[in-house]
Formats: sequence, C-alpha cells, structure tokens
Amino acid sequence: MLERRTMVFTGATALLALTATACAPDSGTGTGGAGGGATAAVYRGTYEVPVTADLAAAAVYDVPEVEWTVVNGSVTLDYDLPLGLVGTKLRVEFTGPIDVKAGTATLIGPPGDADCTLSASAVSCLEKMSGLLPITPDLAVVESLAATEFAGPASMRVDVAKQFSVDPIGIVHVDLNAPVTPDSPETEKPEG
Repeated sequence: MLERRTMVFTGATALLALTATACAPDSGTGTGGAGGGATAAVYRGTYEVPVTADLAAAAVYDVPEVEWTVVNGSVTLDYDLPLGLVGTKLRVEFTGPIDVKAGTATLIGPPGDADCTLSASAVSCLEKMSGLLPITPDLAVVESLAATEFAGPASMRVDVAKQFSVDPIGIVHVDLNAPVTPDSPETEKPEG
C-alpha cells in the first residue's frame, strides 16, 4: 500500500507554507520537508453545486478529505466528489501553476479545469468538468444518503445530482483551518 505523508498547517501558516514552497528553488529543502520543495496537506472541505434558489439548500456537501499539494510553484488538487452527489466513487485531480502574489491557481486535469482563489484560511476552486461526461449517478445511493446527510426532502438532492450529471460544474471550498491528520476519524480505515 502506498504511504502518504501529510503535513498539517493552520490558517496563515498554510498560506505561508504555500507561498514559501511556490517560491522555493528545486533544492529538495523546500518548506514541508517532503523533498523537492514539496508541501502536501489534507483538509476538510465542502462542495457546492450552483443551482437555482429552490435547490440551494440541497447543493452543499461535505468533503472529508481534500489533498492540496504544492511543489515548486505547481499545485495539485485531488479529492473524491461527494458520494451524496454522484452516488459512486469518483476521484478528480487538477494540476497547474500557483500565483501566490495574485492569490490564484489555474488548474487543469482529465475532468476539466479549475480556477482557484487563495486566502489565508481557504482555497476555493470553480470547476468545470466536461471531461467527466457522461456521468451516470447512482440515484438510489444519492437518495439513501440524503436521509442522513440532508435535513430536507431527498428528492432535492436527487434533483441536484441529475443537474450535475449533465452539467458538472461545482465549487470545492478547502478549509485551511481544518486539517485532517492521519489519526482523524476521516482517515481511519476499518481493520480487516
């Protein structure tokens, strides 16, 4: 099994680490101690699907783990789309340059593109993912999860999933004040 090293940062420290790493030469001594000027971290986040006002309450999902890795001025964003949105495991990854001065990153990947804005406490990326089409969500899973993840009618979550399946546009919000550590409940794997 592949071992993943995770560095934990909070708020301004995370942006400072991103800044230092983005500007560090390729000497293997960059911030984060991962070698090659790398800083990697995993954070909690949310995923928001732009929808009409009547569905807005149903269009925000928890994302337990969002990986944000910076290596020598390039960033990788990697996470699973919410199961309550697509009903099946669907991992997305985007990579591209980070402009620390402007507080932006322009990323691309097999799913499409992501335009990100950075602050001391958050990263938000507008993702347009036509590369995922066609998406066939498992609506039975979406409906089942809505019963435990959403206070409103499950049909609203199903409607959001249907909209997303034909127009996969969304915004991932990464909370830099909510790092996920290796022993967090989000990362614990069942023994077996």
